[in-house]
Amino acid sequence: METRPGDRPPPRQRQPPQHSDDSDSDEEEDVAYYWKANIWSMPIPVGSWEDWQMECMVDVTDIAVVDNVRFSELLPKIGNDPEETLRRLVTGFPTLGMDGDVISFLSKINRMDDKGWVISVDLRSKTLQGVAELDERKNFLFERYYNTSEISKYLIKATGEAGTLVKTGVNSRVSRKKK
Repeated sequence: METRPGDRPPPRQRQPPQHSDDSDSDEEEDVAYYWKANIWSMPIPVGSWEDWQMECMVDVTDIAVVDNVRFSELLPKIGNDPEETLRRLVTGFPTLGMDGDVISFLSKINRMDDKGWVISVDLRSKTLQGVAELDERKNFLFERYYNTSEISKYLIKATGEAGTLVKTGVNSRVSRKKK
């Protein structure tokens, strides 16, 4: 069955608990909810509801982590396999990136942990694109408190001279003439 934008999502599926000798916890909460994400598009001008086209789908089990050592090292350590770690994190609050192919998620080992990460995944290439550890002093609830933004495109290093904060690549220096 295919789910289209606007349809109710299917009930969340929980992975079966996986017990191993290297686990520090016997709680089921350290096993993450299973998730998958889709990219849908619709031509402009908007036609009918039936014009929605699914472009790609990614399942958490499809994401390649080991291809990018830099990001896999930033993931928390749950066992020895970084891809297994990604599957076991409690993950939620998807936020669409500015280019439309990257989604960022808030992830924790356990919902009640202070430590958390924002994990970015490219849905088309099914790869991990970024991992950022959140500040433990501010990360006490499992809720979204970040937004994607392109503001950095509009800022350049301030030199102390008037008119220097402009969109990168655009010269809009204002000259003032005395009368």
